Amino acid sequence: MNLLNDFRVEKICNYKNEKYSVRDNGAIYRHFCFDKNKRLLDNRWTFGRAGRGGYLYIAGVPAHRIVATAFHGESPQPDMVVDHKDTNKQNNRPENLRWVTKEENILNNPNTIRKIEYITGRPINEVLKNPKILREANKNKQNTSWMRPVSKEEAKNLQKWQKYWLNDDKKCSNGAMGEWVFSSFDRKKDEVVETILEDIRNTVKPDSWRPKGIKEQTVISDYLQSDKIETSENKYLYDSLNENAKQSWITPTEFLCCPRLDEEQSLEQYINNLKNGKIFSANEYFKTKIDNYIVSTEKKVLIVRLSKTDTNSPLGLLEILCKDGVFLHIDTGTLTPNTSQDWKTPSEFLCCPKFDEEQSLQQYSKNLEIGGIFSRNVYGLAKIINFFHDSEKGLIIIEICADSAVIERYKLIRITYEHQTFFHDTIGSYHTREGGDKYFTLKIGKEWTGGDVFDDFC
Repeated sequence: MNLLNDFRVEKICNYKNEKYSVRDNGAIYRHFCFDKNKRLLDNRWTFGRAGRGGYLYIAGVPAHRIVATAFHGESPQPDMVVDHKDTNKQNNRPENLRWVTKEENILNNPNTIRKIEYITGRPINEVLKNPKILREANKNKQNTSWMRPVSKEEAKNLQKWQKYWLNDDKKCSNGAMGEWVFSSFDRKKDEVVETILEDIRNTVKPDSWRPKGIKEQTVISDYLQSDKIETSENKYLYDSLNENAKQSWITPTEFLCCPRLDEEQSLEQYINNLKNGKIFSANEYFKTKIDNYIVSTEKKVLIVRLSKTDTNSPLGLLEILCKDGVFLHIDTGTLTPNTSQDWKTPSEFLCCPKFDEEQSLQQYSKNLEIGGIFSRNVYGLAKIINFFHDSEKGLIIIEICADSAVIERYKLIRITYEHQTFFHDTIGSYHTREGGDKYFTLKIGKEWTGGDVFDDFC
């Protein structure tokens, strides 16, 4: 059964001047406002889209706050937050949510405490005394890849695993969560559980946070293991509307250029079907067209740049691979080949080495110029203020300034290179140029002599 329709109770609530219908599985339906133009998410059931921190959002509004308001009433105090009892930020079932203070969100939830201990490998009292421990453990972003909307049975399975962890008095091990936490916990196999957990802790790697879907998922590495083809990110695959294709996002999509079953099942045939400006895909929300496409012989993938047909707004790059007659469509989330980014809006990195250039941080650094354009997206450009290449640590730190009307215009970006991919991670956002300058100086290991800045107090 489709998880969206797997519910028993449906309620109506108002939250921030919007009317919502909410189901007890966490699904939300935003009602159309007659004094506004119809919006994409109006009159449509959805769990939301994963965004900042791994939480689900409905057009920028936290989905968990809408569900909590519908089933538990409005927040008793303005500064209260919603606690996910099982620490799965995308399980918005009402029984998993409660209004708490920020302090209670940590100290009164044994699962949160155990998870912090699990991530850091340190007792909670040590972490509370020295929060830097947790910041260090999360310096490459908290792993939210395992989080997704769940059925009632899957939620119970996670609770059983957590009960086991809470009763486990063995030393915490730093490790990563995964899809396995929703699998059945068989009490008859307690004697092998610890072995399984240790294997998971030693082998499972966190992938980028993405909303995990409702259908049965296939990990891309299952398809690529024999050929050891590396894509920009490790993602989950879902069924598409083509029999011979899978995709890395939830909404079922038809790929109109994908080879038909009576055609040769190869990337070469896929390329023959492509043409700039041609309709590439369609789903219930929108259609896409081809802006450009290239073939990466190094990664053995076809890379297609897409935009929406109705607005011409860029959507990003799609990586396409062929394995055993199945075409895998993987959303890279960027507008530049061989790159990855940790923010939502797909961006083009103008200084990133092209395919005919050396794929290295040294080449990336050579392409940088103070005052030059670093990136661009639908909201505008970002210019380079400062940059530093640390060859020993294998990273580049860049201070940029966005020309869009955002509150924190100044940002620090860390660039690293591994698995044939340039990773772009935001490591700081600031209101003022002085704030960006100060924290850039400190980040590259130099002394700041300019005193306090406005961003020190924000």
